[in-house]
Amino acid sequence: MYSILAGMNVVKSNHHKSRPSQYRPYKHMLNMNSIPSPVPLSQITNFENQNPEISVNMLYMDNREIIPICTSKFCQKRKYHVNLLMLTDDYKFHYIYAQSLSRLVGNRTSHRHKTYICHYCLHPLTKEDNLNEYQPICCQHEPQQIVYPKPGKNILKFDKFHYQFQVPFAIYADFEPFLQKNDDQSDTHVPSGFCAVTSSIFVEHDYVLYCYREKTL
Repeated sequence: MYSILAGMNVVKSNHHKSRPSQYRPYKHMLNMNSIPSPVPLSQITNFENQNPEISVNMLYMDNREIIPICTSKFCQKRKYHVNLLMLTDDYKFHYIYAQSLSRLVGNRTSHRHKTYICHYCLHPLTKEDNLNEYQPICCQHEPQQIVYPKPGKNILKFDKFHYQFQVPFAIYADFEPFLQKNDDQSDTHVPSGFCAVTSSIFVEHDYVLYCYREKTL
């Protein structure tokens, strides 16, 4: 509850802003009827239904990586949008308000200034215009995490040769030129002949050899 109020920025002063006592006078702003505290993930939808001005995204730290585990369908569409980070200890859990996604996942890019974070996949972009184009597409999918391959496993190569279709025809050709001396003592390559061989899955066309040689030579 207090993390939601912190995300709503109801306490304007920075004096002791992290203390729960600062938010108790604002508890009436939240409708928590029939919703247990702390609020389990299964109740986030009910919370949003009972608080139509608030949308909530839930983040989780998995092996030091921040991933989205619950994104609101009202994200950025309501007066207040709050990003919460779930901290767990065995069977206990607690929420804290994630004030700046740019600082929270800023290590995902080499960009050293403020980044604009997609609320659905936490991908950082360097320009707000890019985010405005990216996010409407990303929101069509379930919450996701971008995982980059580790060094040594980041090179793709084709190895499914048994899935290839056999090519019915292949032609291999080679041209031969001779050097013709020019007036300025430079050389020009003049074609003198070529040879081509056809390889085919059809026996009557397989290994058909054709050679040509300039008659003036």
